[in-house]
Amino acid sequence: MLFAVSCKPVAEPVRYETDVLVAGGGASGVMASIQAARMGADVIIVEETDWLGGMLTAAGVSAIDGNHLLPSGLWGEFRSHLYDHYGGPDTVETGWVSNTLFEPHIGNRILHNMVGAEPRITVIKGFYPVEVIKNGDRTPAFEDENRVAGVIFRNADGEMIDVRAKVTIEATEYGDLLPLADAGYRFGFEPRDQFGEPMAPETGHDMIQDLTYVAILKDYGDGADKTVERTASYDPALFDGTCRQLSGDPEADVVDCGPESGKDLYMLNYGRLPNDYYMINWPIHGNDIYIPILEMTREQRPAAIELAKEMTLNWIYFIQTKGGYRHQKSIPPG
Repeated sequence: MLFAVSCKPVAEPVRYETDVLVAGGGASGVMASIQAARMGADVIIVEETDWLGGMLTAAGVSAIDGNHLLPSGLWGEFRSHLYDHYGGPDTVETGWVSNTLFEPHIGNRILHNMVGAEPRITVIKGFYPVEVIKNGDRTPAFEDENRVAGVIFRNADGEMIDVRAKVTIEATEYGDLLPLADAGYRFGFEPRDQFGEPMAPETGHDMIQDLTYVAILKDYGDGADKTVERTASYDPALFDGTCRQLSGDPEADVVDCGPESGKDLYMLNYGRLPNDYYMINWPIHGNDIYIPILEMTREQRPAAIELAKEMTLNWIYFIQTKGGYRHQKSIPPG
C-alpha cells in the first residue's frame, strides 16, 4: 500500500516495526523491496521525494545502460511494462545510448504500480534519515551492539518517525546511512599497488564520477523558439568540442552534432526519448561538472546541485545559440 505520513508534531517519533526497512526509494531500493516482499517479508520504504526510481526517473536518466539481452527478473518485468505502455521494443529504442529509453514520469508510474501490487510493502514519503539506531542503543543492550536496529527519519515540518527492522537496507542517493551508523566506507580510486591493477593510478585519490543535472527537453517543431536564458556564468569555451561542428579542432574525434551529416549516430539523438523528448546528459564537453557531493551536508548540497543545474542550462544555451538547435524536426531513431 502507498501512503504519505502526515501527523501533528509530537514529543516522540511515530514508531513502526517491520521485517525490512529500505532507506531510499531509488531503483535499487524499489527492487530490493519487491524481492523481499515476494519472499514473505513485510517491507517499509522511506523515500524523501514523491518519486520512486531515483536515477531512472526523478533524476531524468531514463535510458537503461546494458542488460538488453537479459529479459528476466524484475528488470524484465519493468521493461515489459514499458513495452506495454509504448507499444513494443521498437518504440523505446529511440536513442543510441540505450536500447530502452522512456519518459521519466512513465517509469515512475510503472514503479509505483509494481510496488503497489505488493501488499507487504508500505511506502512512506517525505522523510530523510537523521539517526541510525543500533542494538546497543536499546535498554538493555542486545548482544550484538553494533547491529543496526532501525532508523529515525525527519520531514520538512520537523515530524519524525522511528522505523525498527530486522534488516535495514541502505539505498539512499548518497549513502547517508553509512556515516550515521559510523560504518566504514570508502570511495574514489585505490593506489595501483593495493591490488596490482595496471590501470589504477599510482597514487589513490577520492575523486568520483562527475555530477550531471539531467534535463529533459521537448522538441516543439518548426517555428518554435524555446531558447533558455543566458546565465551570468556562461562560457562557451567550456563546450568547445562537444560535437564535430562545434569544435575548434576540425580533426577532433567526436561525433557529429546533428542529422545534417547524414549519419545515424549524432549528438542530438544520443538520448532521444519517446514522444519527442530528449535526455540532456552529454558527456563530451557537455553538462557534466565535477563536484565532490558525497560527504557534503544536507545544507551544502542544494548549492552544489544549483551549480550543476547552471552548467546544464549553459550547455543547452550553447547548443541552441552556437549550434542553432532550437528545434529538430523528424530526427531519425539512433
